[in-house]
Amino acid sequence: MKFKLQVDGKEYEVSAAADGGITINGEAFETKTGSASAEKRTLQVGDKSFEIRVVESTQDVGCFTLEVAGERVPLTVSDLVRESGPAADAPGGSAGGAAAASGAGAQPAAEVDAKDGLFAPVPGKIVDVFVKVGDAVDEGTPLVVLEAMKMENELRAPKKGTVVVVAVQKGDTAQRGQLLVGIE
Repeated sequence: MKFKLQVDGKEYEVSAAADGGITINGEAFETKTGSASAEKRTLQVGDKSFEIRVVESTQDVGCFTLEVAGERVPLTVSDLVRESGPAADAPGGSAGGAAAASGAGAQPAAEVDAKDGLFAPVPGKIVDVFVKVGDAVDEGTPLVVLEAMKMENELRAPKKGTVVVVAVQKGDTAQRGQLLVGIE
């Protein structure tokens, strides 16, 4: 399983294997998990052990608050690798003909066959859009700011390419899994 994890404004690319191996931004770790109590879990990473408790969970939108060593840590989990393109019949999906953001040549998502790009990891409000159709972007380039659960998340390009569609504009509401910016 591959996903992105956002903690304290920093984004990490995480790959978790069934055998307990975890890779974070290319660095491999061996982990073991256990149950300390009904509420707490233990996580062993290498020779260090941590006691973790989920304080708040909004699993349907991928937002959690964990307590690690007595400190509360908010984090957001989002999909990194999609099995297929955006679901055309998903609520708020690109087939809905979302309005394109301002900029010359911007097109509604339904008119462009964008199978790759930036998809909303959680539902939220678009606070800012930094790109327009035709812009060249590098992996990690900021594309949009999405507000979810009173937190602003700067979402970045998952790959290098050219923006072929900007499917949202400032003030729009995005649904989880919705195409925000198509990149080819």
